[in-house]
Amino acid sequence: EYTVTHTILQLKGLFSGVDSVRITDTIVIEGIVTSSDQYGNFYKQIVIQDTTDAIAIMVDASYMYTKFPIGQKVYIKCKDLHIGTYGGVLKIGSTYEENGYYKFGRIQGRAKIDYHFVKTCTNEPLEPQVVTINQIGPALAFKLVKIENVQFMTGGIPTWADVANLADVQQTIVDTDYRTFTVTTSGYATFANDTIPQGSGYIVGIVSLYNGNYELLVRGPKDADMNNPRFAEPIYKDFEDGDLLSGGWTINTIKGHDWTFSTLGGGAYAMCSSYQSGSHTETESWYISPNFDLTLFTTPILTFRNAYKYSGPPMQVKYSTDYDGVSNPNDFTWTNLLYTQSTGNFVWVGSGNIELPSVPKLYLAFVYTGGVGGSGSTWEIDDIAIVNQQ
Repeated sequence: EYTVTHTILQLKGLFSGVDSVRITDTIVIEGIVTSSDQYGNFYKQIVIQDTTDAIAIMVDASYMYTKFPIGQKVYIKCKDLHIGTYGGVLKIGSTYEENGYYKFGRIQGRAKIDYHFVKTCTNEPLEPQVVTINQIGPALAFKLVKIENVQFMTGGIPTWADVANLADVQQTIVDTDYRTFTVTTSGYATFANDTIPQGSGYIVGIVSLYNGNYELLVRGPKDADMNNPRFAEPIYKDFEDGDLLSGGWTINTIKGHDWTFSTLGGGAYAMCSSYQSGSHTETESWYISPNFDLTLFTTPILTFRNAYKYSGPPMQVKYSTDYDGVSNPNDFTWTNLLYTQSTGNFVWVGSGNIELPSVPKLYLAFVYTGGVGGSGSTWEIDDIAIVNQQ
C-alpha cells in the first residue's frame, strides 16, 4: 500500500511553463485506468483518472491493457519522471536522448515502467461523465465522458478510419441541437475498417487535445451505441472550403456569367453579377443544391445571408420537388420563397426563417438574373443552412 501525496489536479498545479520539468519530490498519485490499447486507438499511453482530474502517461510499450485493463486502480510513483506539454496538453513522461539532445517523450523500458506503475487488487471501471458537446473544454481534458443523443454525420468515408493508407480519420458527430464534435480514430486501430454506426444513440470516449483541437477517442467500437433511428441532420453550405460545388451543389447557367466563389471584402461566399470587363451581359445563372431528403425534419427551416449592390432584378430563391438535377431548370416546376433581402450597398442581412416542405426530394436554387438594358446587380450569398425547427 502506498501513501498518496497528491491528487492529479494538485500534481498538474505544480507545473508551469512550456518545457517539461523533472519531478524531484516523492510524489505518489493514484487513479483508475480509463484508456485501453487493446483495439489500437490508444498508442503507447495510459490515461488515469481520479475524483479531481485525469492525465495521460506516455509509455514506450504496447499491450498495456493486459496488465492495466480498464478499471484497474494504479499508483504512479512520480519521482524522477517528467511532466510537461506534449501536443499542446499536459502529460507525464520521461526524457530520452536523440542526436545529443534530451527530448520529452515516453517512459523507456519495461523495467522502468513497472517501477513507476504499481498495480493494485482493485478493478472498478469508472462510469463516464455525461456531458453535452458544448460543455467540452479544458476541464474535461483526458476525462472519460458519455455524449448522448448523437449520430455520425453523413459524408466522408463510411468507416472509422482509412485502413488502405493507415491514416487517422476525423469523423463528425452531431447532437439534436446541431452541435458538432470530432471523433478521431487511428488507421492502425483493429476496428478501423468497420462501418461507423448508422443510427443515433450515445458515444463514450476520452476527451483528447492535440495542437489546440479537442477530439474524442473511443477505446473500441462498442463505445458507440447507436441503434436508435437517425434524427434530422442539419445541412450547411458556408463556402469556407473554397469550393462552390462541394457537397453536390451545381451551377446551371442558361446565359451569361456563372456564379463564382469570392473572398472580396473578407469571408468566403458565392456571388453572381452580369457585369464583367466594363460591360453587362444578359445573365441567368442558377446555383442549385443537391437533392435533399427532408423527411426526417418535422419542420425544415431554411436560412442564409445575402448582400447586393447596384440596380437590377432581385435574386430569386426557389425550390423544386420534380427537378432531375441536370437539365434546364426552367423545364421544371419551382416554388418561389420569400426572404428578407439586403438593403443594398453590400450590407449582409439574414434571410429570416423560411419554412420548407418535409419531402423526400427537394432541390433548392438561388437564381440570378441581370444585364438586360445594360444594368444589373451583384448578389452574394453565404451561410446556407437547413435545420429542424426547435
